[in-house]
Amino acid sequence: MLIGAAVTPDTARRVAEWADGLVTVGIEPDKLRPVFEAFWEGGGQGKPVFLQTKVCWDPDPARALAEAHTQWASNMLEGDVNWELRSPENFETAARFVRSEDVPGYVRVSSDLGRHAAWLAELAGLGPAEIIVHQVAGDQSRFAEAFGRHVLPQLG
Repeated sequence: MLIGAAVTPDTARRVAEWADGLVTVGIEPDKLRPVFEAFWEGGGQGKPVFLQTKVCWDPDPARALAEAHTQWASNMLEGDVNWELRSPENFETAARFVRSEDVPGYVRVSSDLGRHAAWLAELAGLGPAEIIVHQVAGDQSRFAEAFGRHVLPQLG
């Protein structure tokens, strides 16, 4: 199986012509829906769409936001800067300009497991074959335990 990646409707439509499926990333259904639809309309009907979404959960809401900011700031850089930076140090320097209040545009941050379940259910409503949940904070064991117990059962 050959899976193509796309984050825009135009690219998704082109990927549909040759790929056996699509992988995309995002957190906002309104931004993802046109990508899914373009893939399916461009020849991908019946082919799977895989969605990776980013979350940050911690029982302490302030710590969840701080972790997401610390761990993911360099991935929130926009524009052509990603093609111009040459070293990890350059990314760290550029990431200093990403503010904590910018994080929710890139990562679903909450201490409320019910809220995470609702967000994931909304994404599931788009029709992906699978949702890949990426916890951007460091404590993966506690995340897996909490999501396995409280979030996944709500998704059926």
